[in-house]
Amino acid sequence: MKLFFIICRVVSLLLICIAGVFFFLNQDKLISVKSKIDAALDKKAIASRELESDQNESSKLLNGLFRQRGDLRMKARDLVSSTETLVQEIDFLTTKTPELEEKSAAFEVDLGKLKKELSEQQKKIDSRNAEIDPTLQKVESLEAELEKLQGSLSEKTKEKNFLSTEIAALETKRRVAEESFFERKKNLLSDIQKPPFIYYGDEVEVTIENISPSGNGIFISSGRQEGFRESMVFLASLGSGSNRKIFFMNASLVQDNLTFLELMDSDKNVENNLFDDFEKVLLSRSGKLSKE
Repeated sequence: MKLFFIICRVVSLLLICIAGVFFFLNQDKLISVKSKIDAALDKKAIASRELESDQNESSKLLNGLFRQRGDLRMKARDLVSSTETLVQEIDFLTTKTPELEEKSAAFEVDLGKLKKELSEQQKKIDSRNAEIDPTLQKVESLEAELEKLQGSLSEKTKEKNFLSTEIAALETKRRVAEESFFERKKNLLSDIQKPPFIYYGDEVEVTIENISPSGNGIFISSGRQEGFRESMVFLASLGSGSNRKIFFMNASLVQDNLTFLELMDSDKNVENNLFDDFEKVLLSRSGKLSKE
């Protein structure tokens, strides 16, 4: 019995030693197998996660497909309803087609007439344009000429304004000179006894009572009593300012209360219709005598 027990213990020790030697000899293989097992477990975990993700995506895809199926069903119903409406409209239009074709034919006839009338009117317009073109060209030419004339008029207006300013200044100088002259004349004549007729340089304003048929003479209601004498020559003036007209007149006929004054030969063609009835004329006795 003891021998058997000893043999068993020896066999057990041998088995343990053999197992230790076997474990030591196959340690690398065991580590490799463990690594493979760990890698397999990792792949299993990754595959599980991917499977779960795929299941979620599949669920979402199925839900989307279900929604699309519902939308397609609604669209199909709407399409069926629209198709039925279109069929009804087509049926209605089919019944109206002959009437519409008849109206279309009538419209085509009217359209043909309108096109013909339009063509005729276009021909008339073209003909009218051909007639108007020379006039339009002339108008353009006249407008260009008018523009030039307006430019020239603007320049002339500026010149006129400048001359008017100069004339106004000269008139002022003349008025001052006349006032000075008359003042000096008055002072000089104050000591001279004047003759019983209009003296040289004397001025008198008269009113035209009548105009001769030729327009070259006037009758006034002043005569010998007012100092007029036959053959007297006067420097006459009408108007004032830039419109003032100056000319010579001869007293060819003088009575007590009547005098006929006629234009001198050199002034008879100055201006037609020079005088107006009841117009004022300023006469200044001149030293120039008419030939008798």
